[in-house]
Amino acid sequence: MSCLSAGKSLSFENVFTLINVLILSGNVCCLGYNFCYLSRTFVRWVDIQRCAVSIFASFFYAAIEFLYVRYAWARSNDIVRRQFKSLFPSILRYVGVFPYLLALQFLSSVLVIFINTPGTYYAFYIANGGNGLTVVCFDILLLSSFVSFLNSTHLENETTREDFKIISQCGIISTLICFLMVATFVGSAIVGITLEDVLYSVIGLLMSFVFLVFAVMKIFVFHVVQNDRSIQSASWRGADENGTRCDVASIN
Repeated sequence: MSCLSAGKSLSFENVFTLINVLILSGNVCCLGYNFCYLSRTFVRWVDIQRCAVSIFASFFYAAIEFLYVRYAWARSNDIVRRQFKSLFPSILRYVGVFPYLLALQFLSSVLVIFINTPGTYYAFYIANGGNGLTVVCFDILLLSSFVSFLNSTHLENETTREDFKIISQCGIISTLICFLMVATFVGSAIVGITLEDVLYSVIGLLMSFVFLVFAVMKIFVFHVVQNDRSIQSASWRGADENGTRCDVASIN
């Protein structure tokens, strides 16, 4: 629908853009993660089935974190380059290394499933909690780059772009949700095993809210961009009509 209203043909390239694929994949992985932990909570699996569900849940969790960071970087790397030139190479390296950190996180999650010892639990919580904190810090840095950009345009008396306002507001919401996710994860390490699966299900719901925020942000930004294009197109048509009148007047 968005492609048609933008005057574009409904093609594979127009529908399956990077942003659309990241949002869609994130929501699918959230559904998979939520299904795994809800089933662990309410369905009595035998041991081998419970292990398989736990492995799938760990995979979905790592995939969600990857998609989140990839989406955040796709939406803001140009602004980060402008606002934090000195930090940009380090952030770029972090984004490149992050998939390997997630692989270690996934391996620690699988290890704790089969080897239930205090050592493997410590490794699990260090890997998951550490990666979660780096994601939160990463998103805060991106958010600060948006705020810094908007402040700079305001101080320089430039017209503030409405789409960047929307992105900043949604970034604040998603960052707060990420903080709540980390707090819930820490809580799961403190409470007993009985409530652990319930808290992991809460984390899954919070991740779903994050990607819902991203989807809403894309819709709002799309409408703002389309409105700007309509206004620009109307001004061009008006200029063309004025130019035509001047040409006719000069001929007469």
